[in-house]
Amino acid sequence: MFIVQPRDDSERLQNINASLDSGPCFTLAAGWLADCIAKHSECNSSVSDRNWFPTRLIDVGSYGLESGSEALLRLHILSDHGPPKGPYMTLSHCWESAKFMRLMQPNLDRMKTGFAVEDLPKTFRDAVYIVRRLGIRYLWIDSLCIQQDSVEDWEHEAAMMGDVYENALCNIAATGSSNSDEGCLRDRENLLVRPCIITSNWERLQGKTYSIVDLNFWKANMTGAPLNRRAWVVQERLLALRVLHFGRTQLLWECHELDACETFPRGIPSDLADMYTRFKNMDPADNGRRLRSAYGTDPDPVLDAHQLWCKIVKAYMACDLSHHEDKLIALSGLAKKMQVILKDEYFAGMWGTVLPSQLLWTVSACQQANGRPSCRPIPYRAPSWSWASVDGDIYPGESSREGIMITILNSEIIPVNSNLTGRIKGGSLLIQGTLCAGQLYLAMSSNSVHLVVNKQDLGPECRVSLDVDSEDLKEEVHCLPIHFRGPSFYRDAGYPEDFSPSILGLILRSARTKNGIFRRIGSYWQQSVLDVYETSSQCHLTII
Repeated sequence: MFIVQPRDDSERLQNINASLDSGPCFTLAAGWLADCIAKHSECNSSVSDRNWFPTRLIDVGSYGLESGSEALLRLHILSDHGPPKGPYMTLSHCWESAKFMRLMQPNLDRMKTGFAVEDLPKTFRDAVYIVRRLGIRYLWIDSLCIQQDSVEDWEHEAAMMGDVYENALCNIAATGSSNSDEGCLRDRENLLVRPCIITSNWERLQGKTYSIVDLNFWKANMTGAPLNRRAWVVQERLLALRVLHFGRTQLLWECHELDACETFPRGIPSDLADMYTRFKNMDPADNGRRLRSAYGTDPDPVLDAHQLWCKIVKAYMACDLSHHEDKLIALSGLAKKMQVILKDEYFAGMWGTVLPSQLLWTVSACQQANGRPSCRPIPYRAPSWSWASVDGDIYPGESSREGIMITILNSEIIPVNSNLTGRIKGGSLLIQGTLCAGQLYLAMSSNSVHLVVNKQDLGPECRVSLDVDSEDLKEEVHCLPIHFRGPSFYRDAGYPEDFSPSILGLILRSARTKNGIFRRIGSYWQQSVLDVYETSSQCHLTII
């Protein structure tokens, strides 16, 4: 879909070259960076510690060095060399299957002494060139600054990944590249960057000029780009103060106060602003409030922040991970950031204050965002009650403190190491609630799964959402009602006055290890039929 808007000459970049490696491109990039540093109070106030530096950096030297020993890259180790003499930048890139030089124990001494930029893949070479040209001497690249043959070093450095990006001057993003061989600086058709200009011959608008703009412009160039489908990049993009994107056809810029690109160097027009722009706004008082307002709910300082977390999880779960076991560690930096904001306990991707309602996450049609069937990967990475246990297109549970029908008596997470927001090896919830016998069956007329609770068929008005499609419907299940949504809930959210109350709950199956221990297999939403639970009594149960 396209829109036609009056032409604004000030928004046009006059010199658009056929390559991203051009003077006008670097002038524009340097201008965005300088303006942000000098004028953006929100961006500069977000700096947590200007004197914090990563364990290792790559010393790239200066722009213009093309030969000799001074052109070599060197590993700058904080414990050996002390703090670097200036700020550093970071690189976000797609690994994929590309083979390239990495920091390993056998080549550690060589990397400290000096190595040639020609030893690196194109994306890394381009990143070195970019930071040199922007006048920056130090660069952080994950595979060159984290020892890849040491589990201990990887775990230690991964726990600090959020700090690495948050304290960088700017993040260089190879947004348009699928792997490290494609590079950042590519040739392009410059007509794809220039706005499409038309001159009107309409009766009352003779000679007026207009721009034709694709409404999906930002989504196509940013959200759907290869790099931004990588799960690790969600926190890299959010935590970095500034991101300079090298897309397939043009440069793009993100910071806390500006989304821009070559086509719109002063900012994305309001006509094009949508849910995909302003991705970096991490202010719960603003972003979270607007999100809750969209649902018709009143502002709440605590719930506003939790609503923002739901947005982050939704975006994160739509992305891909090369290693399934990274599901929680790849979000660890953001979790630490949100923990400072929320002042709350973190439980495998969810928060203690609103944990009962956040248990009610769902998987869309038993699918992942890429269309593949949802699954629970092996080996173990999270308890079944956490969305992190599933690879799927997740809709996070709403954050609410009203209408809760259970009491969580104890919450336990067993981390793999000292990083409490990282990988875990176990977890459980001890709950007091109403546990009901249930049965699932496939309704042939609608080809949908229906639920029977205490021998009462809840029928088509009850929506069942299984976590994975491979569950055996013949096996007995149990239902645990968790959240009662009364008339006021739906009235505040803008539903009709006569909209019936509802109950949301979990579908559980016995873990068969010990009585009273269950695993989650799905969730359900029913138009309120409270008498179906009257034959069941309160009990204690454990979900693992």
